[in-house]
Amino acid sequence: MSKRIYALLTLAATGDALALPRRRFVAACATAALPAQTALAKDLYYTKEDYCKKSDAEIKNGIEFGCEAYVQDPAKRLKMRRRALAALRRASERLDRLENVEMSVAGGARVRETLRKDPLDGLRAQGKRLSTLSDVSEVGLAYDETIKAVEALDLKARRLELDDGAAARDEAAAVLRKAQAALRRLVSVGSEPDLLEPADVAPPAGGA
Repeated sequence: MSKRIYALLTLAATGDALALPRRRFVAACATAALPAQTALAKDLYYTKEDYCKKSDAEIKNGIEFGCEAYVQDPAKRLKMRRRALAALRRASERLDRLENVEMSVAGGARVRETLRKDPLDGLRAQGKRLSTLSDVSEVGLAYDETIKAVEALDLKARRLELDDGAAARDEAAAVLRKAQAALRRLVSVGSEPDLLEPADVAPPAGGA
């Protein structure tokens, strides 16, 4: 292959490539280089499974987000689940403190700002981690409902910039209460004793 590429490059350098039609010359170069490109792509290809297994082996007490299903050690899964739950508790407490915020233009801006700061900015990642490591459908459902409710709150708070009439304010306050309740339920479901005891189920097979 290298001899063929060298010959083509020699043709190009000496001007003899003009003896070949341009289209044929370009096609010949591409064909000659194809095996090298294929080999290089194969060397660079890195699957999610490879990446996650490497992360699990290298990080003693955790793993990269999105790789939770590849954690093999039950004790490690338990520690990670407890940490995720603790983060969600903090997020829930922070969201509950918005209860007395007046849902006006300024109040809506405060809500949206709070959703983008710690600990609520990690809600999606920590909730997904808890859901995956728990391997219990009820936790997954509670996580999905929480994300929907919080996204609806973010949208409703933003719409107050366009309409902050009495009806819009009342509706935004109701959406806030729904988001608070959804997050509290996620924390409650994730706090079930069988999910926090050392005895653990086997990790799920396959990818996340």
